[in-house]
Amino acid sequence: MSAKGVVVQDMLFIDMMSPDGHIRLNRFYMSQLAGPGARIYISDDLAGLYDGFDTRSLGAKPCGPEITERITLARRVVGLVRRESPKSVVLLSYDLATFPFVSRMLSILGVTVFCFEHNTAPNRKIRRWLHTLTATNVKRFVYTPYLQELYQRLGLHAIYVPHPCLSWDIVQTDSQEWYRIRTSTKERFNRVGFCPSDSVPLTQIEAIARTDPDTLFVCKTTSYSDLHNVVTHRYFDDYGSALAQCDFVAVPFANDHKVSGPVFEAIATGKQVMLLDNRFGRYVKSLFPGAIFFPGEVPLSEPGVIDLARYNQSGINLIMKALAWPHQLRLRDNYGRDE
Repeated sequence: MSAKGVVVQDMLFIDMMSPDGHIRLNRFYMSQLAGPGARIYISDDLAGLYDGFDTRSLGAKPCGPEITERITLARRVVGLVRRESPKSVVLLSYDLATFPFVSRMLSILGVTVFCFEHNTAPNRKIRRWLHTLTATNVKRFVYTPYLQELYQRLGLHAIYVPHPCLSWDIVQTDSQEWYRIRTSTKERFNRVGFCPSDSVPLTQIEAIARTDPDTLFVCKTTSYSDLHNVVTHRYFDDYGSALAQCDFVAVPFANDHKVSGPVFEAIATGKQVMLLDNRFGRYVKSLFPGAIFFPGEVPLSEPGVIDLARYNQSGINLIMKALAWPHQLRLRDNYGRDE
């Protein structure tokens, strides 16, 4: 049996939280680390979006807000790991509240746990406490060097891997949805900024918009703005076309301990991105100097060419090294793209 075959059999992927916003990211990781033989436990409502992989049921949208639901999910995860008997488990996401129990039970089963940290940074007292209660067999993948330092200061095993840049396939570059949203205001603007993250408060966008009245900001949010140069929309059916047709992307969140997937999607699509001049903004600007600008700055006229395949491969190599695999896989040409 090939080394890759052994890896696929001995490793199990689980997405406890099963967010639909991580589908492309999860598919990328599984395709590069294990290929079509990858086993993934995912919520039933998302299983059809993981075609080409060995999908298994984690339940119908398993992680609810109630503690009883979370405990039930934690016990289900432990039970399925006991049944599957992998040597290691990769948690693509997890519930921090029940993670101490899950990690310690998997440790008793002799299973090594790898997990990707998504908005679980130990930046508050309760989070620090929960993290320090986890088993010592947990190895965490974090997306910035300063997050790695935050975990390491608590004596936790954290490995920095750069967040991949996964481009969208643009199906309709003449999207009527974007045209209707763009022309919902009769005014003319010099440029249009797309604000795709509803985790950024609308007030944050409005503060920037007031200083830049010649730019229209199109925001994904359920809120409404009275500003003449801010348009809000609840959901974008043709997200790829919105990325393609905007002049730049704006994701100005103030949380230093958060990492934004839409930022890296925009970079992969060839768009310049407006971020705040904070730790996250400065970190991404150090990686992609020509692609990032801060409020009040003028974007570079020539952002430069980014070798995305090489950049993405660097992250995969770091993950492989952490997993201690005896082989190296070359990054597939269709990285991150849904078939």
